[in-house]
Amino acid sequence: MTRAREGGWSDVTLGADMRLGSHVAAWATLSQADNLPSGENTLYLMGVSANF
Repeated sequence: MTRAREGGWSDVTLGADMRLGSHVAAWATLSQADNLPSGENTLYLMGVSANF
């Protein structure tokens, strides 16, 4: 988990990963930021990574 604060905005990120096999893992991240000019405050990311 990371957290940053500067001026009028803050950013909090929480992530996790889970091993699915000897070469494959799944991961997910939730990031929430305040006071962005685009108006979007929450970002959800999910993915799968493989090691060959």
